[in-house]
Parts: sequence; structure tokens; C-alpha cells
Amino acid sequence: MPHKEFIEVLDAHMAYSDVGDGDPILLLHGNPMHGFLWHALVPHIQSLGRVVIPDLIGMGDSARLASSDPDRYLLTNHIRYLDAFLEKVGVTDRVTVVGHDWGGSLAFDWARRHSENVKGIVYFETHINSTYPTLLPEVVEFVRYMRSEEAEDAVLRGDTLLDFFLSSRGFSKPPDDTAKAEILRPWSELGENRRAMLHWVQQGPVDGVPKQTYAIIDRYADWLRTSPVPKLLVTATDGFMTDELLKDCRSWPNQTEVSVPGAHFVQMDAPAELGEAMRTWYSTLN
Repeated sequence: MPHKEFIEVLDAHMAYSDVGDGDPILLLHGNPMHGFLWHALVPHIQSLGRVVIPDLIGMGDSARLASSDPDRYLLTNHIRYLDAFLEKVGVTDRVTVVGHDWGGSLAFDWARRHSENVKGIVYFETHINSTYPTLLPEVVEFVRYMRSEEAEDAVLRGDTLLDFFLSSRGFSKPPDDTAKAEILRPWSELGENRRAMLHWVQQGPVDGVPKQTYAIIDRYADWLRTSPVPKLLVTATDGFMTDELLKDCRSWPNQTEVSVPGAHFVQMDAPAELGEAMRTWYSTLN
């Protein structure tokens, strides 16, 4: 994994890696990951430009926010910290945003609000609209459970959520002991240290809440249905996103689609294949 640096952002610090030169390529992880998620992909794409990989606030080696704020890890607050981070590190123009899981929502939202500064969008295994969970009853039930008091204890003081993501649902090739240890390292401290991980799942758009999450996703989904910004849709052969779920985004304009072998964390399952797909697509951009 590239060396991590630290920078003060608003009232906290954020950790990030920054390698290469040229137009920025921003890699945004989701839950329950951190920048390490991209470590195997970086060697395959770092020749394309300046690759910037933040740990989202409350995750990885970035700061945990004060527990006095119950909304500290809502999607709206992640957007606020990400905006401030990108301004600080100078990732503001000709940006290619690459989003996975909730990182895809952050990428889409930033691109919508900065469309004139976006070179391209790469996305996979993410929230393409606010209605897709209704097509996955097991996801709806899982989110409902994660909003319960029982789940709070299971996530903050147990490994329920980590075990779920580290299973075959997350990886077609189980990570080796070294990679698994690095994925788990930031979550080794129990309790509030893990709050961001729980908040992300609780914000899944289910049963009409959270309203702010629905509004953010609906705004960027509406924009993406007509936006001419170049897009690369990566589908994982064993991922969560089925053909039925992909119907909406497959109609988005100026889009290339490629299939890569792997499960939800395809950037670790098939980094060479994903890197090749990104290089081929990136070579077509202006």
C-alpha cells in the first residue's frame, strides 16, 4: 500500500495516499473498508495520473469524531469532510472519480455538484438509485436489523458486520492473512471506534428513511440519467448488482460497460483485470 499522509480537515485529521502525477484519479472506498482496499489496483493504474486515496472520516486511519454528535457519520457529513479534503489537497479539476459501495454515492454526488470539473466516472457495486433495495428482500431485512439496539451491540462490540463482508459475499478469493489483518486493523478497538461502520449500513435507503440519503441519491441518479460525462460501469461476476438492478444505470449516456471476475470487493479479487479495463477506457478520455 502506498505511504499514508495526514492532513487537517475541518476539525479533524484525514489519512490518505497520493501517488503519481497528472490529472487526479480519486479512489473512494465504502464500508467497512479504508484506503487499503485499493492497494492491489494502484500499481495497474498509477501511470495514468495522480492517484489520491483517502480514508473516509471515521474510518481507516482518519480521525474518529466526537461521540457527542449523533449524526457525525451520516452521508451528509461524509460529503462535507470529503469536499474540504479535496480542496485541501488540490483535487478540483479534470478529476476522474472512482467509487465503490458508499464511495460510489460520494463519487456520484461530488460529480453532480462539480460536473464541469469531472473528466470521468468509474463505478461498481454501489447505490445507483434509491429504489434498488426493494429488489433485494434480504438487504431490506439486513438494514432493518442493523437499525435495532441488538445490532448496535453486535457491530460495536462484536464482529457481525465484519464477518458478513469478509465472507464469500465480499470476496470470491478470500484475502490472505496479511490482507485480512490490515482490513481489520482500524476496527480493533471496540465501541465508538466502530460507529462509522454501523452508521453506513443504517443509512441504506429502506422504508423511506433516512430522508436525506434518499434525496442525495435521487438527485444524482436523475443527473446521471442525462449527463454526458464519460462513465465506466464495472460489473462483478459474483457481486451484489444483478442484471435486474443494473437496468437503470445501463441506460445512462456515454457509458462503457465491462465485466470483471470477482465478488463485491472486485478491486482485491481481480486487480489486474480491473486495472486493464480502467486503462483501456481512460485512454479514450480527452
